[in-house]
Amino acid sequence: MNKPFRFGLQAYAPNSGKEWRELARKAEASGFSSFHLADHIIGPGPALTATGHPIQTVAAIPAMAVAAEATSTIKVGCRVLCVDYRSPVMLAKEVATLDFFSEGRLELGLGAGWLQGEYEPPTIISLVTVFVVVGSTGVGRPIQNRRLPLEASSRW
Repeated sequence: MNKPFRFGLQAYAPNSGKEWRELARKAEASGFSSFHLADHIIGPGPALTATGHPIQTVAAIPAMAVAAEATSTIKVGCRVLCVDYRSPVMLAKEVATLDFFSEGRLELGLGAGWLQGEYEPPTIISLVTVFVVVGSTGVGRPIQNRRLPLEASSRW
């Protein structure tokens, strides 16, 4: 069986949604067979610095959906979706939905990941902190700063 050798483009840190869409379209127009990204949750800081890995600013699943919507022929995907980050049932539903909406253009790798910093026990943070962090990303508005008796722990 003879299969042609293919070339893909990997990206992971757009400055805007517009830039992400344009990059996916440019990859498609340039003849790349696929447009992929990695799947990492680790952000800037000592854990990322220790890995030597570049910052990934976008989440894999929504980024794949946007790339698929912005293009019409190029395969979109993730080199390795780290299965430990998600519920297996939800992951299966999400990737099946991506494949449906992309009309079969989803390419998918599944694995355990490899960045140790993403597998070390995270600090348990309060729901209030989550809302502040999400709000600071522009997804919502930060909640009022209140003094609540909350504890944080570095162990589960």
